[in-house]
Amino acid sequence: MKRNAIIYWITTMFVALIMLGWGKLIGVATLLMPGTPRLKEWAYAGFTITVVSACYSHFSSGSGLLALEPLITLAALAISYFYRPNSRRLPDSVKY
Repeated sequence: MKRNAIIYWITTMFVALIMLGWGKLIGVATLLMPGTPRLKEWAYAGFTITVVSACYSHFSSGSGLLALEPLITLAALAISYFYRPNSRRLPDSVKY
């Protein structure tokens, strides 16, 4: 369990340090504060869209292999998402 917590915090802090701007600052605060699991789901979704868009933008502008650099952040975001503790997840009984 401790290994999972370490992996979660390292990747979450990496993603938090990469993100800038007001909307992203609010998303970073949401990821780092306790509780609010539904908002955390939205923050992860928003960051995923941002990172995939950055990759596409770099690729479209002719950056070549540098266009793949945002995928490192996407990988850290995915690892953070899957290793987050149960206290930061939506309960299984929540209906969409």
